[in-house]
Amino acid sequence: GGGEVIVADFTALSGGAVHNRHDPHACNDPDLKREWSRKVENDFEAYRGNAELLESGAVVVCPEAEWRAEVQRLRAAHPGHFFAPVFPR
Repeated sequence: GGGEVIVADFTALSGGAVHNRHDPHACNDPDLKREWSRKVENDFEAYRGNAELLESGAVVVCPEAEWRAEVQRLRAAHPGHFFAPVFPR
């Protein structure tokens, strides 16, 4: 589909609890990341429209076709932060 995807900064959302300080492709706490992922997924519209999160960069909305490139760009721009896509249900 041509929908939108949220690329979430799970480090920002979790107050630093979820990160990838030691490996840009790994996540230090997959369980907590999954929890947050579910939270965003369940409340997709609210996160997608949250001006504060969008402004701070904790939530980035991008076209479905571009999320992989966006994740790579954001991980490179914010070392130690764990970014991952969240899809609408």
